Amino acid sequence: MKRFNPVWMLIVMAALSVLPGCFSPGFQQAVLYKYDKVLTYDLSYDLVYLRTLEAVENLAGWELEETEKEKGVIRVRNTDYKKIGDFDQQLVTLEIARVSANQTTIRLAEDSQHVIGADKLLDVIGLFLDKES
Repeated sequence: MKRFNPVWMLIVMAALSVLPGCFSPGFQQAVLYKYDKVLTYDLSYDLVYLRTLEAVENLAGWELEETEKEKGVIRVRNTDYKKIGDFDQQLVTLEIARVSANQTTIRLAEDSQHVIGADKLLDVIGLFLDKES
């Protein structure tokens, strides 16, 4: 009967102890880049908010979850997730803020800057609003 080589057993045990950490949420957030771009427009707050809602409604794979105009918050859910366990991690919060009477900014909330696909969502909203300016 063959014996197991102790070196190979140590290698397998080390690999099995390290791999679960690679799939933890903390590791995944550290690997994903942070998308902290801020879009600024010389348009009124109401117009930017309205056009952002229209852009989200016309975008495939995303649906409105919640809107709070007074706070400048739009929550959007990605419905095009890859695994069944991802569905609760695909919520993106957009923050719309009035800088002055004719200047408004849009950005991803801090907790949404690591969500996969949020960068593309903000870029599409930017393209939609660029037509307005």
